[in-house]
Amino acid sequence: MDIIFVLGIALLKCNPTHFFQALAHKNTSPGPPGAGKGTHCKRLQSQSTEICHISVGDFLREIQQNGLPAGQESIAEALRTGVPMPGGVLADLLSQRLVKEEKHGATVALIDGFPRSVDQAEEFKVTVGAL
Repeated sequence: MDIIFVLGIALLKCNPTHFFQALAHKNTSPGPPGAGKGTHCKRLQSQSTEICHISVGDFLREIQQNGLPAGQESIAEALRTGVPMPGGVLADLLSQRLVKEEKHGATVALIDGFPRSVDQAEEFKVTVGAL
């Protein structure tokens, strides 16, 4: 599956060179908050059943509303405080979601609002590289 990261430029508070080196194997689409990245993703998704749009914030709120999996208190903490989640936890959750989307015919994933840290990018690369 091809993956495109949709990033808010304001979230790039670490050294951008290191951040993008961690993402070098994937595509990125950066833009400032409110620029319409999420709207554009929804528009693209509506044009093809092979495109899935995963808004990470919405995805985590959905998980929280449906009951947190055991040991996933970091989701509630991240949503409450805005602090990025541990990379491994989020990478595992996204990996499971991508497998589900792929089974439903998606060949391109637009991941909106992720990663928010180098740790998340590196863990995602390790976890999803196995898909």
